[in-house]
Order: sequence, then structure tokens, then C-alpha cells
Amino acid sequence: MIIDNRTELIACPYCFKSESSLWATENGFTAVKCSECGLVYVNPRPVEELIGNAVETGIHSNVGHNRTAIARRERSKKKRYKKILSSIFRDVWQNHRKISWLDVGAGYGEILQAICLLAEPGSRIEGIEPMKPKVKKARELGLNINNKYLHDILHDIKDKYDYISLIHVYSHIPDFRKYLKEMKNILEITASCVLKPVI
Repeated sequence: MIIDNRTELIACPYCFKSESSLWATENGFTAVKCSECGLVYVNPRPVEELIGNAVETGIHSNVGHNRTAIARRERSKKKRYKKILSSIFRDVWQNHRKISWLDVGAGYGEILQAICLLAEPGSRIEGIEPMKPKVKKARELGLNINNKYLHDILHDIKDKYDYISLIHVYSHIPDFRKYLKEMKNILEITASCVLKPVI
């Protein structure tokens, strides 16, 4: 239910139940915890158009002072992700076979850089990122990142992926169940999906 032209009340995006309790407030937003499944989500949240604009530009116009999420590239992330992924997927790296990996919401490409260091040469390592300034910077580093959303590439994909990662992406997706169904269409049957919400 749209409250005004900037915010809307929603049911839980996971189980679709509407009962919730206050969890926290920050920057004028309220996070609630679903009484049914326990998911924490923003409610009321910005309307989808504002979420889309913020994701593409990095400017959160619905928050005081037009906060920006463009930030900067953090070199330490590449090292940290390499350490984490080398441990989680040790068997993959030791197998020495080429893989295909898509990083959704690739940002500045730190995860892609880590995977490129771990994966067998000749592997297909790609990213998609809707925020243009981040894509520009990642491309300057020679990374294979496209300025697109997942739904933009669904029909163009010829070969499915062995792995898909979504790091700090969950909170930007209005309908995560629909999103997971879309991802299923581009994953190999034996594929893995790596999800990490902002904590």
C-alpha cells in the first residue's frame, strides 16, 4: 500500500505475512521483524522507483541530504574475499577445472578479483552492477563487469553459471523470491549460490 509518492507499506518479502514488530530505526527508516518467519526488513520502504534510482546512481534522494552510496573501492576487500572464498570453495580450486561465476551487484569488482586469483585460468568470471560509477572503475581495472540488472541478461545467456554470488544485494531487491526464480534459470543443476546480506 503506497503511503505517499515516496514510501509504501509492504508485507514480509519472504513469507508475505503482514504481522511484524519493531526491530530498529535509522536515518528515518524503520526495520521490522516478521512475526512469522523472522526476516528483518524495512517497512515502510521507499517505492520501487526510488530504490531503482538509488541503486543506479548511488544517490539516496529519499534520505536527508541526498546521501550517497558510491563510496570508494576498498583494496582490503579483495584480500578478505580471497581468504574467505579460498576456504569455502577449497575443493573447487583444488580440482583445477575451469568454472563459470557471475557476481551480481559486483560493485567495484573486489569479489571478481579474488575469484580471478583463485580460479583456473580460462574460467568465465563475470559481474553485473547497476551503478555506473562502480562499473566504470571496475572496468578500468580490466574486470569483466556489465552495467546491467539480472533481468537484462536472462535472455542473452547462452551458457549457465556454476556459481552466482550476491554480496550485500538482498536489501536492494524488492521481490527476492522472484529474483531467486530468475537466478535458477541461469544456474547449472549442480551450481552453488553465495548470499551474504548486510549485517
